[in-house]
Formats: sequence, structure tokens, C-alpha cells
Amino acid sequence: MPITPVRPDLTALSLRVFDRALHPELYPRATTARLKSGELSCVVSLGESGHVVQISVDGESACETLLDQSISLPQRGQLLSTPLTTKREAELTLAGVFRWDTRLEFETYTRDEFLAGQERWEADARRALISRAFSNGHRLLPAALSGLSLDFSGEFVLVQAWHTFPENLAICRVHSRYARI
Repeated sequence: MPITPVRPDLTALSLRVFDRALHPELYPRATTARLKSGELSCVVSLGESGHVVQISVDGESACETLLDQSISLPQRGQLLSTPLTTKREAELTLAGVFRWDTRLEFETYTRDEFLAGQERWEADARRALISRAFSNGHRLLPAALSGLSLDFSGEFVLVQAWHTFPENLAICRVHSRYARI
């Protein structure tokens, strides 16, 4: 019986950044949180393939997605689209109101290392703002985990998102900072 992975292969993911809001019907989500501090608001979502972070201030919005490349998103307002093939750092000005910088990284492990790290990632999930475990349908592998934490103030948002990929024995981390210009 073939095993259907819960997540796409790690190499099927793409980091895409927009200088506008995306309608939530455009991407799958399993859990969502909303935060507001002064005029700055943030909506974060986790789904089986990754996350979406949407930040708004003064009527302007920016959006970061780490999703399966097969999920069709609009081209309008897209400033960056990069497949997850290597570690990456990037900086952009978004919607004329944010300076965005990010560090995208992933690590692969041996099977024993990955299984040993699972307990730590489960503890991280309990401390995260939002987190989710996705059953992968494979009794010898742990659930795929996603977590997202925020450091949120009126002038900046720090986002730390991570996703485990049991089928790839890997973890992907995205550290982004949105600062008001």
C-alpha cells in the first residue's frame, strides 16, 4: 500500500512575498491567529505545506507565504518567489511601509537524529503562538509539526516559523522581521 505524505516534498515549497493582502480562500489553512498592537495588525496561518503571515498598517498590507509551489497565487503584487532549494537571506521594501528581511534555512538529519529532535520540536510547538501536528499516515515516522511564534510591537513584528518534514527527515525554519519605515 503506497504512503501518501501529509506534506509536499520539501523541494516543492516556495517562499513568496507580496506587497498586498491575499484573500484567505487562496491558500489552505489548518489554524489561524490574529493579533493587533496599535495600528499594526497581523494574521498568521499554518497549513499542511507551510505558513502565511499577513501584516497590515495604515491601510497597507504585506504577505509572506511558504507554501507548495502548486498552490496558485496571484502574480499581482508578488515581489519574490523562490523555491526552497537552498538557504536564503533576502530584504525588500513592502507596500511602502515595511522593511522586510528574512532568513530561510533547512536542515536534513539522519533518521536517528530526526527522531531524537522530535521531542524538542514538540516542546517548541507547545510554546508557539500557533502550532499544529499533521498525521502522516506512516506508523514509523512521527507526525509532521508546524509552529509559529511572534514578537509583536507597534513598530515591528518578528516571525519565527518552523515546519518538520518526516518523509524528508528535515526541518525548515523561516525568521522574518517586518519593521515600519
